Amino acid sequence: MRATASTAPQNLALQLVGAGIEASWEAQGGNDTLTYTLYRAAAEITDVSGLTPINSGIAELTTMDANPSDTDHYYVVTAVDE
Repeated sequence: MRATASTAPQNLALQLVGAGIEASWEAQGGNDTLTYTLYRAAAEITDVSGLTPINSGIAELTTMDANPSDTDHYYVVTAVDE
């Protein structure tokens, strides 16, 4: 089940580091049973349908894109209610 707007992650920040691109965000709603999924695409992401996750089942508020794309520079994180 996808998260509702009240539990959607906020303030996604991306930083280029030696190991790739580090993505971090803030949790909303205080739900301890959420995990997160990170996506990227070549254009602005308004819907994740059809996109393949970079990382899923993320329990922390940060993850690494270890293989950044030369062409896909848009990222989004979604919350998943376990």
